[in-house]
Amino acid sequence: MSSKLGANQTGASFEIADGCAKSSSQVYDLILVSTSPRRRQILTEAGWPFRVDPLKVSEEIDESLDPRHMTEQLALRKAQNWVNLKGSMLPKPILLLTADTLVTIDGKVLGQPQNRDQGRKHLERLSGRTHQVVTGVCLWPLGPQAEYKFILFSEVALVTFQGLSDDEIDSYVDSGEGMDKAGGYGIQGLGSQFIKHLEGDYHNVMGLPLKRIEEVMHLQGWSLEGLKSKATHL
Repeated sequence: MSSKLGANQTGASFEIADGCAKSSSQVYDLILVSTSPRRRQILTEAGWPFRVDPLKVSEEIDESLDPRHMTEQLALRKAQNWVNLKGSMLPKPILLLTADTLVTIDGKVLGQPQNRDQGRKHLERLSGRTHQVVTGVCLWPLGPQAEYKFILFSEVALVTFQGLSDDEIDSYVDSGEGMDKAGGYGIQGLGSQFIKHLEGDYHNVMGLPLKRIEEVMHLQGWSLEGLKSKATHL
């Protein structure tokens, strides 16, 4: 990766592989490489045309990396696997979109709870405190005459929980809502009642920083086939 264009506590780190010049204007079909229903929901509600083509990849984390680079490298791993399997001989231009989201507090990554007890411990740790939600994104244009270039960036949001009682924690864990989510909660569902303050992009906490993605696409001159102009601004 040849450049990094800034990093802020609640902003974006931005990396471009193989050069950072703006691409010529191009229209793409968007492919979301993800099993996450939240990411599909975000794109659907924004009116973005896309199709889903997920792949299973290893999500082992190099704990020597900071959270931004963890998520960026996981997003890149997903994209590279898709490109290796399906990226040759594409009949028309596509834009590959992958992402990975982590919750961190006290330097510790809180992934998806493996069981009820871990889900409870996640919420106990988050109770009454501020944590980071980091989402790494890879955008990779592919197809005839496409440059071999991908873009990596990450967004960070700061989320502050109100103090949670034992009954509130037990009730939420029993609901099962947080069991498939980083940090053990979902901001868009019952977990919204725990949020005291949010600094950053709400959609980033859900799993996809759509405003930042739109900014990057605009900078690169990329647009989506079938996307109405009124749906491009959130």
